[in-house]
Amino acid sequence: MWRGYATDLQIRYVHEVMLALSRNHGVAKILSDNTRLQALGEEISRWITADWMPRAVAAGLRVSAATAPHSVFASEPLRQLVSALRVPFVVEFFADLDAARDWLRGYTPET
Repeated sequence: MWRGYATDLQIRYVHEVMLALSRNHGVAKILSDNTRLQALGEEISRWITADWMPRAVAAGLRVSAATAPHSVFASEPLRQLVSALRVPFVVEFFADLDAARDWLRGYTPET
């Protein structure tokens, strides 16, 4: 869960940890609480799309259920990032974490 502004370094760190969990423990699903995320910059968005996401899919990640940020400075860039993905990865946004969790529990990724 993000609690306000996150630096690019913090975002990279969290994403690399998710990647390690996927590789080491077979994690294929991500539950992400972005409600309080304040902003998402162009550079980190490009890094996620072009660098991290292909590695994540190769490691076995397949789906993410996420809460939509309340901040327009995060929500719009996040939606643009998702629409720019060119890998087989499903992202669904929800108004609250319970709905995201319920959806994720019932989702079976295709292999």
